[in-house]
Amino acid sequence: MKLNTDFILRTVAGEHMLVNTKGRQTDNSSFFSINDPVEWLWKRINGMEFTEETLVDLICEEYEVSREEASADVANLIKMWRTYGIIAE
Repeated sequence: MKLNTDFILRTVAGEHMLVNTKGRQTDNSSFFSINDPVEWLWKRINGMEFTEETLVDLICEEYEVSREEASADVANLIKMWRTYGIIAE
């Protein structure tokens, strides 16, 4: 899978956001606030193909977290990204 190139990462007033460049500006589903770890992950995988396992590996290498916890977090993140079209498969 890959990230949908319609989404770009922006930081506004210290807040990280994913912005859908093809979305309507008045549509709340056109932008999403994300936390620092997701912003970090986005920068690592942007423009490349990845699997859930790739994301788990990256998280475990960077953060002190168990593989089980990282797997659960990644599964939730992928589910949300699929729901909102952030992933292009």
